[in-house]
Amino acid sequence: MPKIFALIDANSFYASCEKLFRPDLQKKPVVVLSNNDGCIVSACKLAKQIPQVKNFLPYYQIRDCLKENGVEVFSSNYALYADISKRLMNSLAKFSPEMEIYSIDEAFLDLSGILSNGSFEYDYFEYGIKIKNTIEKNIGIPVSVGIATTKVLAKAANRLAKKNTVGVMDFTNNECRCDVDQMLTKIDVSDLWGIGHRQSQKLRELAIHNARDFRDYQNINLIQKKLTKVGRQIQDELRGNVCFTLEKSPADSSFVPRKSITSSRTFGRPVFSKDELNVAIANYISTAAEKLRKQKSLCRYLTIYVRTNPFKGIEQYYNFNSTSFLSATNDTRKMIFAASKLLDKIYRSGIEYKKCGVILSDISSENTLQLSLFEEGDTIKDRLLMKNMDKINTRNGERILKVAACGTTDLCTWKMQQQLKSPAYTTRFSELPIIKLC
Repeated sequence: MPKIFALIDANSFYASCEKLFRPDLQKKPVVVLSNNDGCIVSACKLAKQIPQVKNFLPYYQIRDCLKENGVEVFSSNYALYADISKRLMNSLAKFSPEMEIYSIDEAFLDLSGILSNGSFEYDYFEYGIKIKNTIEKNIGIPVSVGIATTKVLAKAANRLAKKNTVGVMDFTNNECRCDVDQMLTKIDVSDLWGIGHRQSQKLRELAIHNARDFRDYQNINLIQKKLTKVGRQIQDELRGNVCFTLEKSPADSSFVPRKSITSSRTFGRPVFSKDELNVAIANYISTAAEKLRKQKSLCRYLTIYVRTNPFKGIEQYYNFNSTSFLSATNDTRKMIFAASKLLDKIYRSGIEYKKCGVILSDISSENTLQLSLFEEGDTIKDRLLMKNMDKINTRNGERILKVAACGTTDLCTWKMQQQLKSPAYTTRFSELPIIKLC
């Protein structure tokens, strides 16, 4: 039985999340900005119709244009997006027992044989419409569905689905609902999954301009020479030969154990003092340690780094420092204490710092802890304290309980600029939407 893959991709995911709890925005153009309100990272369909609106365009350059066109602008609200993503993936998991979460707003489903019921075969196109309608009804996020016999073809089908009125494209339909050859000519080779700017330039030198040209190119040795083995596999996938299988993952991607955890942010304003850097690093460690405990893991290696703004004409400085724990830990306090000593060795006064971050690595499961003879590991009392702190923060709001080293609001004026941030509609009781009955 041939493989059948479906790629479900949320349309303008960040912007769609912002519209979800704002009915007044449904017919208005909406864009979402990156960290520190730097540039556009998501724009809804209405906003994309404005010629000046393009992803990754600096906000300050088109602020007046957005205002003139009545565009609603939002700062990134990652807590909201992550929660809606979790709901999306949990809902998609009900349509197939095998799913790969590809990104925060994309997932592959393996539909092979799933529509068989005795001798009767259901239609994959109709199943795609069912997926789309169910997600839009239950979650409220518009999605596009691409269905094909390989992941690369499913990705291509999804790209075309975004441009049609139905929102579903099926490359497997035996009744020729669509002409695949014709459809592949509409996809520029640079838009293929796995083909970047440099690779597309190499292909254009061979007179390969679209997905069909690439699929039908006969000199496979030359393709492998120019694009390596992965490029050849992409070509094979366009020909219907499965090279990339599903990387199975649970519906809740937050519980996939990570091999390393990074927490960092670009500052909303320049930072000069070591005290402020210490507070920032303590906050980033708190975030990373919470993620570590959530996946029931311990870390043995801690790295911190600081850097200046590489785009500014000032004295440039970048440095990092690391330490290892003899007994792996997930205790926020121990990591903050260690990080403070690391910062003492790399901090330089008079430097205008723009960013710092922490990296937790050499991660292992709590069940495989090996204690050291020379350093006391986390005690039962320590773990219970961290567990209760996480429980209180989950129930009552982000960081309502924190280590003193994380500072007060007055000491956190360097935090990321989010002047246009929407409420945490789904993750904070104090910001829940209020419905008034007249």
